[in-house]
Amino acid sequence: MAFQPVPDTAEVVLNYTLNNLPVTNILHARFLAGTPTEPDMQDLADEVYTWADGDWMERQAPQCTLVNVTVRGLTAAVDNQAVSAGVAIVGTGSGMTSPNNVTKAFTLRSGLTGRSARGRIYVPSIPDNYFETDDNYLTAAYLDAQVTTLDDLIGIMAGIGWEWVVVSREQAGVVLANGVTYAITSVGYSNTTTDSMRSRLPKG
Repeated sequence: MAFQPVPDTAEVVLNYTLNNLPVTNILHARFLAGTPTEPDMQDLADEVYTWADGDWMERQAPQCTLVNVTVRGLTAAVDNQAVSAGVAIVGTGSGMTSPNNVTKAFTLRSGLTGRSARGRIYVPSIPDNYFETDDNYLTAAYLDAQVTTLDDLIGIMAGIGWEWVVVSREQAGVVLANGVTYAITSVGYSNTTTDSMRSRLPKG
């Protein structure tokens, strides 16, 4: 597929290892002052890393390690990039992790209708102390705490001139000339049931 620009926007990747396998969370952010420079992207990488070094990684299992946060521009095919300068962060949640595919999806909401204006983020690992007696369900306290932590990221990005966004690359099955962004205004979840990502399982 040919390069598709997303003006004034950057891809933010949280790179983890989980049980010695690579796992990622891919986010997007739009720079409010126009095309971001390399220092702007470095600020974003460092702020997201600092955010993750708090409650986010405190609710990941010890088998999950955040290696770094990388940011790359999407305005042009050849663009600026940055990598967080911090050391790897090991999860400090209590208990063993569930299998790599077990996760929970949190909805990224823009306040607008349509799938193009919504996104999702899947937690990398869930320590076993956050499950109900039935391991198919998570505690409401855990889910609500994760929502608060993710909501915090909206304000953190805004504080350095960025806007956390969902990127839409297609509409009605048609690839757009430029990707379109929708600002995320809140985070939520649909139920307490666990979700699954088969792509995170070991190959074999």
